[in-house]
This record gives sequence, C-alpha cells and structure tokens, in this order.
Amino acid sequence: MDYREHIARAVEYIEKNLKNEIDLAACAKACGYSKYYFLRIFKEVTGMTPADYIRKRRLSEIARRICNTDEYISEIAFAYGFNSKENFTRAFKAEFHILPSEYKMAQNSLKLYEPLSFETKPFCVIPEFKSSINNGIPAISWDTGLPEWGLITGYDEDGQMFSILSIVEDDSPASSQMPFAQLGKREIPLLSVLTITGKSDKTEENILYDTKKLAVSHLTGAEWSDENASGLEAYPALIRHFEEDFNPDLSWNMEYFLGTYGALKYYAWKYFEKIKETELATIYKAVFEAWQEAFEIKTSQDISQLEVRVRISTLLKSAHENEIQAVDIMSRSI
Repeated sequence: MDYREHIARAVEYIEKNLKNEIDLAACAKACGYSKYYFLRIFKEVTGMTPADYIRKRRLSEIARRICNTDEYISEIAFAYGFNSKENFTRAFKAEFHILPSEYKMAQNSLKLYEPLSFETKPFCVIPEFKSSINNGIPAISWDTGLPEWGLITGYDEDGQMFSILSIVEDDSPASSQMPFAQLGKREIPLLSVLTITGKSDKTEENILYDTKKLAVSHLTGAEWSDENASGLEAYPALIRHFEEDFNPDLSWNMEYFLGTYGALKYYAWKYFEKIKETELATIYKAVFEAWQEAFEIKTSQDISQLEVRVRISTLLKSAHENEIQAVDIMSRSI
C-alpha cells in the first residue's frame, strides 16, 4: 500500500465530515500515521495542507448550494462551520474573487474544487504529455532527475519511452530516457506532473492577485519544508555555506542551488515586467542579476578561496534584502 492509499482514507474522512468539526488527529488516525507525519505526507501527495483542502472543499460545496438552492447564504455557511458572516465572506472572496451575494445574483461559473480522487493511474496522464509535446511544449514531471524535477521533451510510441531532460547530467540512460511504465514509480514514487492545456478564464487582475498571494505565502515560509529552511530563510542557510559552514564536499550542492533559484528569480522579473509592475520588476531584475553573478563566480572561480566566497555571500545578502522589500510591497496589495 502506498502513500496515496493512506491519504485516500483521510480524504474520505474529511468528505464525510465537511459539515462537522474536523480533527486533524482523527485524519491522521484514519491513515495510521502520527499527526506530524500525516501533515507531511498529505502535503507531499496533494500539494496542499489538510487545512487548505478542507477550506477549498467547504467553500466549493457552499458555492454549489448557493447556486442551486434558495437557502440563505448565511445558513449555508453556518452549516459548513463558518461561525460568522464576516469570516465566511472574507474566505469566499479570497478563494473565488467574488462576493457570495454577487455570485448568487450573477450565477457566474466558478471553478469549484472537487473531492480528491486517487484512482488516476500514471498512464492516464500520458495522453496529456503527448498532446503538450505535440504542441511544442515540454511537460514537467517529478522524479525524472532521480529524485528531481525535469522535462519530458519527446516520446517513442513504439518503444514506450519518454525522452527527458534531467537536471542531473551524466552518461547513464536514466538521465535522457524513461520508460512510460516508470512514470511516478522511480526513486520517490509520487506522480506529480504539469502540462499547459489552455488559457485561464481569470482576469489579468485576478491572476496577478493570486500570483502575489502565492509568492508571499512561499517567501514567508507558509509551505511545509520539514527540517529545511523555508521561504526567505533559505538565504541565511545558503549564505552560511559560503561563510562559517563552508564544506568543499558540498560544492555541487551550492552550484545547484545558485543555478536553480536564480532561474526562478528571472521568471519573476519577466512576469512583473510583462504586466507593468515596474517596482517589483526592478527589484527582481536586481535579485536575478545578483544570483546570476553569484552562479557565474561559483562556476568559474576557485570556491576554496575566502575572497571568492565573500563575493558570493555579499551578492546573496543584497538579493535577500531586495526580496524582503518585494514581500512587503506584495503584502500590501493582497
């Protein structure tokens, strides 16, 4: 029995108790896990915390009943555990970007969050991979890099083989090819994939709002990360590797972090530039350039030299200060 089967038990418990108080300890017991381990595995398997899932499901069921019944909105909300109209309205607006009363009047089509299903098998997503690749867009998949993210760039129908671009560069076949049957079953057996299937029906304003909300959540450490530093706390943790905790045996790890995180800052810069958020674009341009320069120093100079490491840590400290400023700016608009 794998993690997904265990978490399916917790999801079943949650679905039966959406109108009742849900005890996370009881969810954990349904899985046979401790509460701490349950929280960790639920996030790994579903991509969200149990609290996030419960909130999304309750709000979705409320939205469905608002649309399909003549019940008072407040009565529906109370039935699903919201103890005040204000708290419910705030949560509904944050989730769907529309007030409950406006939704009932307009009868807008909302993208509701359906119960999680664990019936999907790896081969069910293969057609999506093929469609994305046929459209010239690689698919993103976990555990192609053993164990890391990578791109699925092509496929061989006859040989039942994917062509992959792994971040782990070596000469082994595993770094360039992966059998269809191994999808979701490699070093860490989780199926987590991303393909672009179309355009969102959200307005640009709502996309920006959601993007900032997600960025602030990530940067302030709201996402589970076990014992690793989360959010902006990753900066001091990485800087220490170039200062008092320097270990030449971790040289490749440092290079990996600099290259990977730096690319993410580039995307942030270009996104904010595209939507004309000039202040944030300027900040993330500076952040990216600091990470990129640090990466270039790491890959071209002798990291055992103290002055080289000082230059890298100084660049990271500058980027850290800029991202703290970015969080403050984004927080004021969400």
